[in-house]
Amino acid sequence: MSNPVKTLTGVLGVVFVLVGILPFLGGLGLVGDGQLFHTNVGHDLVHILTGVIYLLMVTTLVTTENTKRVLIVFGIIYLLIAVLGFIVVGASSGNVSGLLGLGLVEVNQADNFLHVVLALAILGVAALEGENEPAPQKENM
Repeated sequence: MSNPVKTLTGVLGVVFVLVGILPFLGGLGLVGDGQLFHTNVGHDLVHILTGVIYLLMVTTLVTTENTKRVLIVFGIIYLLIAVLGFIVVGASSGNVSGLLGLGLVEVNQADNFLHVVLALAILGVAALEGENEPAPQKENM
């Protein structure tokens, strides 16, 4: 049977990887320096890393319950990033170079709204019912 938690985590993983790679290919006016969703290399690498983690969860022996736990953590992190982004970007005009002045991740208001949507989507996937696989058994030799 299909496991919606694992399936949708895989979809999120592919989307995050593609969005992380897109700016390196010109961004298509959507993602990258000075585009609709303003990102820098650090921001793009975070998207790629997030996607890889999601893909690893669905292609390895990580249980559905543990996948859901990781998704909850990521959902909360994305929500906090959105709130912090609204505070920091709201206090400036336009793009902010570096989340909380760390210089790691650039954001703009469009990013902040997207981070809210992503947080809700990630938490929504975590809230789904999914069949939990039994823990892998170690073979005794």
